[in-house]
Amino acid sequence: MIRARIARAALAAVALVALAAFVVVAQTETVTKGVTTTAPTTGNPVVTYQWQMSVDNGATWSAAGVSTGTAATVTIPLLAAVRVRVRGVDALGGAGPWSEVSDPYTATRGNPGACGKPGWLP
Repeated sequence: MIRARIARAALAAVALVALAAFVVVAQTETVTKGVTTTAPTTGNPVVTYQWQMSVDNGATWSAAGVSTGTAATVTIPLLAAVRVRVRGVDALGGAGPWSEVSDPYTATRGNPGACGKPGWLP
């Protein structure tokens, strides 16, 4: 009886560890998404654009990339409501103000595609 309890407890612990490992993998899955902005119409010419993203509605921001044009591709976490902002930087390193924050975007994998035509097994 004691061995059975130990075995059940060990199985439960293994299942919990396996579930925790699965959840960690699922939370770190990412996708790439294109973003775009318009160039500023005043001030020094922009040489690069700095992009930032937020997954907590703008409470904190993290670097999402740098581009030389008004479009970029950013890597974002799957299933998180992500907002982006951008600013221009001139040749001397002077940065303009951060843009207005984007609407949230939530990346999903979407539904599975269509299955192939069924066939009969011999």
